[in-house]
Amino acid sequence: SDESITSVHIGITSAVNTVSIGTTSEKLFTTDYDVYYITGGLVGTSTTANDIWLRVIDSGGAIDSGGGVYNYAGLRLNSNAGFNEVSSTFTGYINEMFGVIDDNPENQGFSTYVYNPANSSSYTFFQSQSASAVSGAMRGNKAIGVHKIAEEIIGVNLLSSSGDTFTGKISVYGVK
Repeated sequence: SDESITSVHIGITSAVNTVSIGTTSEKLFTTDYDVYYITGGLVGTSTTANDIWLRVIDSGGAIDSGGGVYNYAGLRLNSNAGFNEVSSTFTGYINEMFGVIDDNPENQGFSTYVYNPANSSSYTFFQSQSASAVSGAMRGNKAIGVHKIAEEIIGVNLLSSSGDTFTGKISVYGVK
């Protein structure tokens, strides 16, 4: 069945450069589901294109930004240039999961799956695709990522790569 009993909807109405979803008292991810779906759209408030980085929130409520705890790989499908691959095996964040924000009204949308976040015996895996307008040109992204520590993850943190601010909407669903 395709039931989505758990859902969280977040409206980011004040411009921020980072947003955390999930706390020790209100966990975003629980053992009720093995797979979660995050979708939404963000709008940048500056004139500079910024990647949106993903970091996880551990069971103690800390954002894990330690170097080398994340791997990611993605393919950027640019409408105004050739396609290019991006990847890293040693960072304090996962890139490509939420696309790029740029000057309003150039917004973006994303569709990200999170696997095994509440399972303390497993790494947490991510799979994403997004579409963004970057300086007037479209960019599609497909990406995968992993948080390389087997621990309970209770939430996610989104961070603008250069600190520029954004607004938008994010929805999270428990899938199965």
